[in-house]
Amino acid sequence: MNLKQKVRWNSTVKVITWIVVPLLMYAEYILINQLLHQFDIVSLLASIGLPVILLYFLLQMATFVELTENQLIIHRLRGNLIISIQSIKNINFPVGQYGIRLFGSGGLFGYIGLFYNRQIGNFYSYIGNRSQSFWIETENGKKYALSCENRDLVIQAIQNQITK
Repeated sequence: MNLKQKVRWNSTVKVITWIVVPLLMYAEYILINQLLHQFDIVSLLASIGLPVILLYFLLQMATFVELTENQLIIHRLRGNLIISIQSIKNINFPVGQYGIRLFGSGGLFGYIGLFYNRQIGNFYSYIGNRSQSFWIETENGKKYALSCENRDLVIQAIQNQITK
């Protein structure tokens, strides 16, 4: 069995991304322009940090969720996150309230990073559309919030494989 579903952005993520990215690029232009006229260590650090942070979240963005016979694969631009089906202890939906973002993006390229809420506790998020979200918990206690098209089909397929 092989099931691969696209991670789609909701309109909030699209708006945030399409507004914030040009603003950050403009801020980078201003910082570099300022550095060319007068050296300032704060501007230098900001002009280095800004694109690094932007690139980090871009590379962490989930593009597909794929289910194979014994793996759940979260395709990211920076490489795949692979979770063994045998290690999945629990699967549920929806994610519910997001709570606190510990380190991550709350809309830029998706909801990406480390989050906390009362329902799940600490979890890693790779969500493009909250209405398509679900979460899994592994045997070692790690929790992941994901989203993809045909979420219910993916959840059912994972549950079928877990109960084998």
